[in-house]
Amino acid sequence: MVQYAVKGYSVNALDYILKPITYPSFSLTIRKVLSALQQQADFKLTLTTADGIRRISSSIYYLEVVKHNVMFYTSVGNFIVRSSLKEFENALSDKGFSKCNKCYLVNLRYVTSVTRNDVTVNGVSLQMSRRSYPVFIQELTAYIGKEIS
Repeated sequence: MVQYAVKGYSVNALDYILKPITYPSFSLTIRKVLSALQQQADFKLTLTTADGIRRISSSIYYLEVVKHNVMFYTSVGNFIVRSSLKEFENALSDKGFSKCNKCYLVNLRYVTSVTRNDVTVNGVSLQMSRRSYPVFIQELTAYIGKEIS
């Protein structure tokens, strides 16, 4: 109903279909949903490494900061970038990444288990800080909720 459209913005509604439903309006809405899902699943990140420039996609498992370098652990190998974790935290905040402690930024897509002390990502156990645990669990729950809906 039209009067509920404004409330839809609070839950990030993508579109509305008003009754009576017609095939063209339904088809257009489905195309929008599929396009949004594709864009969310596939993103590219350009990294400047010691070897040159590399473009990587959503196959990033997690990032780790060591001294002044950020290590990217991906499905196609590991890459080192001289930077801060904060820079990538900002760039990946809307891509399903969350910090489990000050050293790790985790792709929630690859999380397989979480305890109070650690999070397992693609078979690797990463330390979970007590301070980060509540926010990490909240972001993981929101991410899983988006996958289900």
